[in-house]
Parts: sequence; structure tokens; C-alpha cells
Amino acid sequence: MDRIHKLNLIIMGLESRLAAGLFASISFLGTNGAIANTNIPDTGRIKPITYGEVVQKEIDVDWKNPKVKFDDWSKLIKVTSKLSGDYYYVVLDRDYKTNFNNGLTEGLITRWGSDTVTGYQYMYGGCGFWVCTSGSDFREFSGVIELYYAGETHLLYGDSGEYSLPQSFISNIISTNGEQPLSIKLSKGRGDTKVFPVGKETLKSIARLFQAEQKTWQKPNVSIQISTVSKSGLPAEDLIPKIAPSVVSIKTDKSLGSGFIFSTDGLIMTNRHVVTGSGVGKFQISTSSNQKTIASVVYIDKQLDFAILKPESRLQAATLPICYLSYPKAGQDVIAIGSPDGIAGTVTKGVVSAVRQPVDQLKGLAPEGVLLVQHDAAISPGNSGGPLVNSRGELLGVNTYGLNQTADGRSLQNINFAISIVDVFKALELRAPVAANPKLLNACGNIGQ
Repeated sequence: MDRIHKLNLIIMGLESRLAAGLFASISFLGTNGAIANTNIPDTGRIKPITYGEVVQKEIDVDWKNPKVKFDDWSKLIKVTSKLSGDYYYVVLDRDYKTNFNNGLTEGLITRWGSDTVTGYQYMYGGCGFWVCTSGSDFREFSGVIELYYAGETHLLYGDSGEYSLPQSFISNIISTNGEQPLSIKLSKGRGDTKVFPVGKETLKSIARLFQAEQKTWQKPNVSIQISTVSKSGLPAEDLIPKIAPSVVSIKTDKSLGSGFIFSTDGLIMTNRHVVTGSGVGKFQISTSSNQKTIASVVYIDKQLDFAILKPESRLQAATLPICYLSYPKAGQDVIAIGSPDGIAGTVTKGVVSAVRQPVDQLKGLAPEGVLLVQHDAAISPGNSGGPLVNSRGELLGVNTYGLNQTADGRSLQNINFAISIVDVFKALELRAPVAANPKLLNACGNIGQ
């Protein structure tokens, strides 16, 4: 068997395994043994797509088997569980480039869901016009990736190869029926980047998927209360015991995140990207006092990247005091609490670096008109969805992302962002609580003692 034929067999097997892995990565069973779709509630599931070609696949087979042949690239795939009858749609795409001088092929494989994209990069050697190369490699996406579509640049932030798709990108695809060119830009570090075009057939399938999605999340009836807080800031060692019991860890077999109790009826807030794309309908919730329960998603806001969960049994913990009347100021002391890499109750300190609009390279973090709280309190994967509080323990925002590199691969430090809780409550159309004596309220809307 000649060398080129051997290399072709190697990469065919690699692509099959990657496709299988992408397929299996959204195949986890819920607590009742049934596949659940966390992206859409029972009242707003994606309607069955009845027009055009739809490839039927069953989730209850071993898609990790490398012998499984996969040749349904660019097609809209309906994945159904034989056990429960639940289903969801995905599109798998493969794009690559070959250097005809040295025979090196570099490519990517992506899995597009209703609001996430997951991907792997790969390379393998071959013989070109001048020389032959050898070896092969594959790895999940990392750092910042860029999507270019219809004259717009969308920066995506994520981890473990999975990225939340901005609502602006989804809307652009829907409004143009996926008929404009789409490219993905990946950074390899030190300014070395690669741009891959996404095929027209893949775009058509992605557009059909986005167009079929139902947006029927009903805003929950949420109420907050005026809290009593310290008039002046407390030392961190005195403040943490007061607020840590209200912070939770959120876990599935695939993902880790943080959240916090924010409403009088015990609802939990976190990031949308913590609870979407996980392939399960139930989330394991735990607190620093070792309370445990299961929670379900009751609301998602794709634009501001937040979600609300309802626990099956109410946690015995107070709600966090909330700074609902004003934005923080640059230089203000802040504390982030969360579960980086699943290490619950981790506390970091910093200051507000700026309160800014999401412009230029920050466009992918929030829509126009929403303010981002930039701070330097260290956050890591697993901190997502956790609270950012001031020195009185008042909630300022929902920690969302830490930027560790630029779009062209240059390293960054201490640049972290939270979505302002003021803007979250505006999106929920939440009314501020009424004070009996407004003169007693501090700048955040709470009573200082």
C-alpha cells in the first residue's frame, strides 16, 4: 500500500472519530434516562422540519465506534432517541486546505446546534510538488474564534471547544437565508491565523435549523427585595461568610459552572452558555453548605447570555443583596465567587477596570446598549455564571468571560467581564422594589446599617 493511500485511510478514520465524538458530545442522558433538549423548553421545542432533506439518525447507538462510517457532512440531521422519542437537530461540516508545495492538509470539523458551535482542528501530512510531510494532529478549538458573515465580524468566546453563538449572528443567518459567504478564523498564536470558508450547502442547512427554532421563553414573574447591608465596605474575610451560601455550583456530566440565588422565591441565575449545549435537561446544584438539588431551565436570554433555573427543592439560603439602581464605578473593589474547574467556593478580589459598551472586539459579549463590567478579579472556566459583588456584598453583575488572548493569538491578563445586573433586570422588565423611606436607600437601592 503506497504512502498516500495510507495517509488517506488515517485521516478518514480520524474524521469519522471526530464526527462521532461531536455527535456523542451532545448525547448524554438526563436523570430519567431520556434525552432532553435544554436549549428549548417543552412549550417551545423546535418544530419538526418537514421541508427539504433531513437525515435521520438515532442517538441510542455507539457513535464513538471508529468503524461507524459518517458521510452526512453539510446536511441537516435530526437526532432521535429510540428510548424517549426526543429529538434535536445538528449540522456537521468539514472544511480543509492542502498546501500543494509540501502536501500538508489543515482543516476543521464543526458541529452547529441551535445556538452553539463546537469544533476541532486537524492536520495531516502528504506529498506535495516539492516535498513530503508526515505526522497528524487534532485538537479542540481554543481561545477566541471569529465568524465573518454578511460584512459583519462576530467574536466568539468559549471553552472546551464549545462556543455560544451570538444572537446577532443567528439573526443575520436567518434574515439572509444563509446565502452570504461564511468564514471561520482560528488563531494559532503569535499572530498566526487560519481562515476557513464554510460550504454553501452547510450554510443552507444551518439557516434551516435557525429558522425552525422556537423562541417562546416566557419571562418569569420575578421579585427582588430591598436588603440590609453594611454602610461601609467589609473586609473580605467578614463578607464571604455572608454571601457564599447564596452561591451555587452547577454541574452536568459535561459542563461545570456557577450561579447564585437572586429572587425571593429561590430562583438561580447563571450564564446561558453554562446550560445550553450540554444535552441534558436537569442540572446538579450544590452549595457551600453541602445542600444538593436538581434544577431545570425556566428562562434563557440569548442576547445577554443569562439563564434562570428553578430548583426542585428550595435551597436554604438567603438571596444576594442586589445593586439594582446603579452601575459600579471604575476603581471600585469587587469580589468574584464561583467554581473554577469545579472547585466550589473559590474567592478572588480585584477592582472595576471600566464600565463600557460592547464595541469592537467586545461585540460578541453583549448586544449594543448593554454595559459590561470589566474587572481584574481572576476568573477561570467554571466561574461562568457566578456573581460579581462589591465590598458590601451587593450583586453588580454575572461573570461571563475572561479574555486570555486576542483574536490574533496575543496573550492577555486580568481582563474579565460581567454582564451588568442592572441590564439583566431591564431585560426581564423587572420593577424595582418600593421603599417606605427612599432617603434610607444607598446608591444601589439597599439600606445601609
